[in-house]
Formats: sequence, C-alpha cells, structure tokens
Amino acid sequence: MPFLGATIWTVYRVAGDPGKDIVAIPGWLRLLYETTLFIAAAYMHFQLAINTWAYLFVIVSTLHYLISYNRIT
Repeated sequence: MPFLGATIWTVYRVAGDPGKDIVAIPGWLRLLYETTLFIAAAYMHFQLAINTWAYLFVIVSTLHYLISYNRIT
C-alpha cells in the first residue's frame, strides 16, 4: 500500500511543481489525492493505537496546507 501511494505521488504532479511532470493533473485533483492518502495514514495510525502520532500527523498536515494555500488555488 505505501509503495502504491508513493508511486502515484511521483507520477501525478501539478503543472508548475518542481520536478518533471510525468502526468500533469489539476491542483484540485492532486489535493483530493493527497487528502485521501493522509486520511488513510492517520486512520492507520489510530488503528495501531499510536494516537499521539496520529494527532500530530493530522495537525502538521493541516498546518502545512493552511500555510501553502496559495499553491493549491
């Protein structure tokens, strides 16, 4: 599962992001993919009963997207 997520993360990029665009997708679609991936990661942390790390992951991810909002739009 992590390998599949990393592969998709590498292949699909938003035009204008650093690195080579193998397949360019719109920003909203990349955001949807990243959100799904991060929610799945947090869910897995909660299922493994490592709640502190899960909460920390959710907080840091949310702050990152709030700070980099101009990149999404």
